[in-house]
Amino acid sequence: MTEAKKARAIRQIGLLESMVENVDKENESEENHGKFEEMKIKIMSKCRVLESLMGEEQGKKSLKAPIQEEEDVVSLAKRMDQELQL
Repeated sequence: MTEAKKARAIRQIGLLESMVENVDKENESEENHGKFEEMKIKIMSKCRVLESLMGEEQGKKSLKAPIQEEEDVVSLAKRMDQELQL
């Protein structure tokens, strides 16, 4: 991986981490209805950007993936983070 790609991946991981930390963990009020789904879609998109940068593209996945696939994305993100620290 080139240094430019590595720097971009690290920046994307920082953005992803910020997005995950800022997800509202309380039940949505009626005025905020849909915000969680919107943020989930953005987070999944950011994960695909990281997969692409790391050469880990898994093909196109549905944004409405079952929980098991979401856990795989988390595992992938952790592994990518570990690889970038090497």
